[in-house]
Amino acid sequence: MTGENNFRKWAPFLAIVGLGLVAFHNTFQIPFVLDDVRSIPENPRIRSLWPLSDVLLGTSRPLVQLSLALNYAIGGESVVGYHIFNLTIHLLTALTLFGLLRRLWPERAGLALAVALLWEVHPLVTQPVNYVIQRGELLMSLFLLLMLYGVARRWTALAVGACALGMLCKPIMAIAPLVALLMDVTFFGRSWRERRGLYLGLAATWLILPVVLANGPADWKGSAGIGQVAITPLEYARTQAKVVTHYLRLAVWPVGLCFDYRWPVVTDFRAVIPALSVVSVGLGWTIWALVRRPNLGFWGAWFFILLAPTSSFIPVQDVAVEHRMYLALVALVALAALGVDRGLRRAPHLAVLLTVIVAIGFTGLTIRRNLDYRTAESLWRDTVAQSPRNARALTNLGNAVGEDSTRLAESIKFYQEALRHDPAYSLAHYNWGLALASQGDYRGAVQQYEMALQLKPTDHTSRYNLGMAFARQELYAEASQQFAEILKHQPDNVEAQYNLAVALEKQGQIAASIAAYQTTLRLDPRYAKAHYFLALALARAGRAPEARQHFETAAKLSPAFAARRADFEAAF
Repeated sequence: MTGENNFRKWAPFLAIVGLGLVAFHNTFQIPFVLDDVRSIPENPRIRSLWPLSDVLLGTSRPLVQLSLALNYAIGGESVVGYHIFNLTIHLLTALTLFGLLRRLWPERAGLALAVALLWEVHPLVTQPVNYVIQRGELLMSLFLLLMLYGVARRWTALAVGACALGMLCKPIMAIAPLVALLMDVTFFGRSWRERRGLYLGLAATWLILPVVLANGPADWKGSAGIGQVAITPLEYARTQAKVVTHYLRLAVWPVGLCFDYRWPVVTDFRAVIPALSVVSVGLGWTIWALVRRPNLGFWGAWFFILLAPTSSFIPVQDVAVEHRMYLALVALVALAALGVDRGLRRAPHLAVLLTVIVAIGFTGLTIRRNLDYRTAESLWRDTVAQSPRNARALTNLGNAVGEDSTRLAESIKFYQEALRHDPAYSLAHYNWGLALASQGDYRGAVQQYEMALQLKPTDHTSRYNLGMAFARQELYAEASQQFAEILKHQPDNVEAQYNLAVALEKQGQIAASIAAYQTTLRLDPRYAKAHYFLALALARAGRAPEARQHFETAAKLSPAFAARRADFEAAF
């Protein structure tokens, strides 16, 4: 009997973990895409775990960056470890959700399990699980649920600690104390006065947000907020009415998922009247239910509160993204499950059968959706199919196709198509320039880089490649100008400094080039190539002792330069 009782006790947990593994078993080789690339392969802050301050700086999500650094320390840039981490967090979140629902519905363990299972395998959660950098959403959601579980169990330390950790994962965790208070009131009839210490502790975690936001990169400040995004609050609110109804449709019928919507801004109020009516009815029902049926109203409030930071009137750069529904989806699944439970109360076996059928259907759709992520090209092709006027998707599809050097002409067609839909999309010009440069067409590349810079003068990556394209054509004066311009804004840019030194040397400005090489080595003392070419420049300038010193350093740092001793000696 003891063994049977233990199995019954652990069976729900095994079911959650088992079904989650089945649904996401084909995700471990998904490549890095879009912001993954900037946050992992191109992120120098995750290369080492020490000093810890270096890992935690330069981001508004320090705990997420620390997790990436741990992944990098264990497996480098191998995608497997990053996906194992994401899936593990997702499974832990589903388990925590089950535990929380058991507290909210103490007599309905089966219903709690059904909600946790259906939410866990719903296709709408695939983006945060499969898109590595969205582990910020995963971690924030886990800590929010752990906070609620701590509140439900009266475990103040767990609640406050989880809330603080969530603030280090994603700024929208700011809504967590409000959700906690609402749950306490609606399910347990407690007021904040009864638990003043708990709510003072939760409110104190808000003090973390100004610190992490100030710590974040400068480009974050232009991605959200009134006056920061080229959309007015009214336009954004109108557009969000359609976005939210789209989310609702995907929750019910999860077909037509899209990795990158680039949702168009709605300018005509008449176009959103149907969607606005749906949202208004939902809000009205939520207010009514909070007064008359608080246990139901809580889920409506959950949905709207979780979406409020990104789907109300405060403009955010990306108008619609599916990962925002990750935790909000819990409310819709819970309401649907409660409705089915009430309607089929006299036929519990039918309710179980319906749950099994829906779970199998969701699992199959999730496995199928994961296949869209299997390569960058397949993901962006699917995205373009869903959003054919999306310049970013077309450009990224061009990048994916261009990974095969025999398909560069095809990739250029995608860049041209992107610019047809959005002539101001500078990144399409930049990537078009890269494709031309890889074919040896440096003159054409210069034209594309210059067009990218006309649209975005602060794009130092385009400027750097423009300088390199000039250098490839032996236009060293023009190249020098570009590298010097970069260094005005980025004085620590090692590559720009090094290539400025090379360009100056090619123009016969030996003294200036020596100074530029020396500056390069102050920035990076282990830059072997800079040591070698500085040695050659010093030799030509008749400064033999210094030249030999730098040559020996280059030879120690790189055997390739040790083999060039004869060339070095010939420079004297």
